[in-house]
Amino acid sequence: MKTTRNSISSSRSSSHRLPVFGDESSFGNETHIAISAPVRGVTETELESLKSRLLRDKLTAGSDGVVAVPLRRAANEAAALAWLTHFPLLVFPVLFEEKAIELHLQLDKQARVRSRSQGLVFS
Repeated sequence: MKTTRNSISSSRSSSHRLPVFGDESSFGNETHIAISAPVRGVTETELESLKSRLLRDKLTAGSDGVVAVPLRRAANEAAALAWLTHFPLLVFPVLFEEKAIELHLQLDKQARVRSRSQGLVFS
């Protein structure tokens, strides 16, 4: 029996047929899946509200005016990092607390360096 190229390709295509989308024999009934992404607008508003409340609490808890701007920057950094997670509202308070502690350690170190350098300048 003589085999031609056309007969090989037609036999391959008929035996290894790919299912066609919408072909009821291959896929059954069409299934519609509703995909809902989290609404960032609501979460963003809630995160801003949480950030404002925690920032206000930190500022009224005895912080002086020198700390206000760096503390606000720390809150913004914590919020930006929180957005990289799946649960920004859950992660933000912890990140903000860590940033606030880091800020106070930095300010304490600056105060120590400043007091030592004052002694060097006036001697």
